[in-house]
Amino acid sequence: MTSWHAVCTLTAMSPHLATWPDQDLESVLAELPKRPPPNRCTAPMLATPGVMPAHPEQFAYEVKWDGYRLLAHFNGQRLRLCSRNGLDLAPRLPEFTALRRALRQPVVLDGELVALDRDGHPSFSALQTRMPRPAVMHSGRTWDPHVHSLHYMLFDILHHAGKSVTRLPYDDRRNLLESLSLAGPTWQTPPSHPDGAALLALMRRTHQEGIIAKRLTSTYRPGLRSPDWIKIKVTRSDEFVVVGWWSSGKHGLSSLLLGYHPSTARARANAPLLYCGKVGTGFSDSDRLRLERALKKLAVDTPPVTGELPHGPGISWCRPALVAQIRYSEWTHDGALRHPTFLGLRGDKVPEDVVHQPASLP
Repeated sequence: MTSWHAVCTLTAMSPHLATWPDQDLESVLAELPKRPPPNRCTAPMLATPGVMPAHPEQFAYEVKWDGYRLLAHFNGQRLRLCSRNGLDLAPRLPEFTALRRALRQPVVLDGELVALDRDGHPSFSALQTRMPRPAVMHSGRTWDPHVHSLHYMLFDILHHAGKSVTRLPYDDRRNLLESLSLAGPTWQTPPSHPDGAALLALMRRTHQEGIIAKRLTSTYRPGLRSPDWIKIKVTRSDEFVVVGWWSSGKHGLSSLLLGYHPSTARARANAPLLYCGKVGTGFSDSDRLRLERALKKLAVDTPPVTGELPHGPGISWCRPALVAQIRYSEWTHDGALRHPTFLGLRGDKVPEDVVHQPASLP
C-alpha cells in the first residue's frame, strides 16, 4: 500500500479477512431471527477520538472520510439516504438513483458521502457547495461537476435479507458487506486494512484527515459513541457551534466565536455551551457577508456560552443554531483552539451533536 489509489481501489479486499464461502454466509444468517427493516432512519454508530490501540492486531483500519455520514435504507422498492440528523437526502442526490437497482434485496448500509477530485482526494469544502445548506446561510461558491464528483463510500451493514446483523461482530459484518460486491459509478466499498500504522502514515503523506480503528469483535450499536471504534486524526478538524461574532471595524465580520458541549448529558439538557475561542481565517469576502447577514438574524443579548468570554466593542452573540467545521492544530491548556481555520458550515449537524470530552484536552 504505497499510494492513495491503493486505499480506494475497488478490487482490493481486506487482507485480514477471509472471504466467506457461501455456505458459511448462509449458516450464520440462518441463525439470526427474522426482523423487518426499520421504518425510520437509523442513527449511526459513532467513533471515539483517540490514538492507535494498545493491541493493534485486535482491530481493522479504514480511511476516515472527510464528508457527510449517510445510511442507505432499501426496503426492496424505495431507497432512502438518511443523514445523521434523520433527513432523507435521496431526492436531492440523483447521482445514487442507480444504487437502488444494484441492491438485490432489502438492506441497511452505513457509509460516508464524499466529494472526490480527479485524483480521488476528498474535499469537504467542495462537498458543501453541492449539499443543502442551512436555510439561513447560502454559499456563493458553486459546484463544478468537471472538477469534483459525489461518491458513497460503504463501510458497514446493519440489516440484510430480512434480518438485523447489528449483533454480528465487525469481522462478520465486513465479510457480508464485501460479499455484496457493491461497486458502481458513484458508490464503492473501500477496503479495510490490517496495518493501522501503515495506513496512518499514508494519510499523513497524502494530507488526509485520518483513520478509524474498529475492533474486530465489535457489534454495531446505533446512535452510540463506542470505544470499540476509534477515530485517529492526522489533521485535527471538528465541528463547533457558532455562538457569536466579532467585528474589528475593518470587516463587518472579522471572526466567529465558537463553543461546544463538554458532555452528551449537557447537550441533551440544553445546558449552556463552553466557549473555546474564535476563528478569523478561512473566509472569503462573500463568506463574511453571508455569515454576517445570517448571524444578525440570530442575534441575542445574552451569551449562550460560559467560560472566559471576550468583552468589548465589536462582540455580538447569537442563538446557537449553526455548526461550523474548523481545522486547528491543538487545544490549549485553557481549553481554546490553537491556529483555527474556518472550513465551512455543516448542514448535516445540529448543535446537540457537538460534544468534545474534557479528557481530550491537554
